[in-house]
Amino acid sequence: MSNIQPFGTSADAASVDGVNSNSLKVIKAFGCTVVSFNVSADWGSQAGSLDITLIEDEADGDRLSIPVIGTPFIFEVREDDGTADGKVIFEHIGVVSSFGRTANPTTKTYSVTIGS
Repeated sequence: MSNIQPFGTSADAASVDGVNSNSLKVIKAFGCTVVSFNVSADWGSQAGSLDITLIEDEADGDRLSIPVIGTPFIFEVREDDGTADGKVIFEHIGVVSSFGRTANPTTKTYSVTIGS
């Protein structure tokens, strides 16, 4: 699993909105490390959604906590500014609408959709 890096750990992660800043904190959700996420915004009467791809990194102490469909969830991306929490630079609030697992011989990932 060493070829999958948590979101925000690439060399270009030191830039937020084109401004040089601190890097991002490793994002955790449902007890796992976030590998990627994709957001679609609300538009008119059409609801938005957040799709999260997770990996259970046991070396980092991850332990999957399977989400319950319909429960509220707050997803946050935080800046690693040297403080314990870091400044929130992105937040999505919604409810868990789906959960799935994908496996191949080398990796096992989980996908969660948060509807707004």
